[in-house]
Amino acid sequence: MFVVSSITFVLGGILFQSVSYVLVGVVLSSALVYSKLRLRYEIRDTRLVIDRRTVEEVPFAGQPAALSLDITNSGNVPARGEFEDSLPDGCELSAGTNRFSGTIPPQSGMRLIYSVTPSTRGTFTFTGVRLHRWDIHGLHTSDEFIPRKSVLGVHTAKESLHAARKLAGREHLEYPGISRSVALVMRSLEFDKIRDYMPGDRARDVHWKLLSKLDRLMTKVYVKEGAVQTMMIVDCSRSMRSDYGGRAKLDHSIDLSMQLSNVLLSSFHSVGVALVDEVSMLDQVRPAIGRHQFDKIVKVLKSTPSSVPATVPEPRSDSPGPSPVQAGTRPVGDSNKGEGFMAAVRSLGAGASSRARGMGVDGIIRNAAAHSKGQKWLFIIITDMISSKDAVIAGGRMCQRTGNRMVVLHTYDDWYSASGRELGVPEAERLYGDILDSVKAEGALRGLGASYLRVGPADTTAGIVRSLRRSES
Repeated sequence: MFVVSSITFVLGGILFQSVSYVLVGVVLSSALVYSKLRLRYEIRDTRLVIDRRTVEEVPFAGQPAALSLDITNSGNVPARGEFEDSLPDGCELSAGTNRFSGTIPPQSGMRLIYSVTPSTRGTFTFTGVRLHRWDIHGLHTSDEFIPRKSVLGVHTAKESLHAARKLAGREHLEYPGISRSVALVMRSLEFDKIRDYMPGDRARDVHWKLLSKLDRLMTKVYVKEGAVQTMMIVDCSRSMRSDYGGRAKLDHSIDLSMQLSNVLLSSFHSVGVALVDEVSMLDQVRPAIGRHQFDKIVKVLKSTPSSVPATVPEPRSDSPGPSPVQAGTRPVGDSNKGEGFMAAVRSLGAGASSRARGMGVDGIIRNAAAHSKGQKWLFIIITDMISSKDAVIAGGRMCQRTGNRMVVLHTYDDWYSASGRELGVPEAERLYGDILDSVKAEGALRGLGASYLRVGPADTTAGIVRSLRRSES
């Protein structure tokens, strides 16, 4: 409309030979050009700094989480427009506003405080701020996006944290032969046994005289009395994150690990947590018994990957010899399929550091045993035994050789993925095969001296603690 008006005045001045009309048209055209150049200048010389912070220390699913957004204009020109903080999927605005419309003067700033309600547990990523600019006359507009990434880690239901604090006062978990008090740790070491050398063992502990007789390296093991070092290993693989419309196994595992760790801390055991996926260790907190250890464990568990939707597996067909296409696979000779699979596996560990890559369940146990310095370890592994079965059994063998203890809480997949559909012969065969594999794994682990407990969505931490106490008595 502004352009049309200026052209109209110029043409009217030419037709009616009126200088005033021409001057008005020129003025309008000049104002239009000036406004455009002024907007470009403001965009170029504006220096906006975005800072987003989480007010809540531990956000919970279904509970409002307060956020503060500071926008600072450190440039020499004002910033005019509408600022909107982009919300991630799964978060709804519950209080306040994430928008601001107005002008931020040079060398000043403004703050937005609002609350979002995350729908589920997981990590929610805020990507940045959308800015809809306009010039001083409101004639031109421009849209831009200011990136400012921050992650909001959301925990499970708030009731699980309250349950963890209550259980610490009611339940306890002890292991015979290990002192409860940290003050009873002895300074001297006593010789215990000789075992095979493991990478990471100290060179001064190697029994060099046996090298010529056995033709392999052996290590002298020393023991000192003290509180048991406990490491809880939580499986965060894709199968654990699968949500069949009820509750993902990983969500239940987080609640169990948080509550079990507080029970152990109340029994004067040093507790740590490690998160692992198919190829690497995601995060960990070393075992300790300090005042703020439980808060550190809750913070690490908050960073676990989000759950993903899953479909119930189809029952197996009764027809013998299905073709590769019917079975949902490709021929072995399909090189593109193999290359794509390996690229996907490599990408899973691309974000992990070189130290953490390859540190699965057995890797964590091996590393802890190599640096134990005579102290015994207790490993509590929460897994569905789908992608980690071999690693868990290998860790059990390692614990048997090194004299450490292992407890496996098997989050049984069929108990979480029950669909309520009619049970036919193919589905019954699948369920029978799954429980048979689970029984075989249980026998292998118990044969290695490990404790084994099959867990479902209805199992609580108090019941698991009582079952473990009965198995140890």
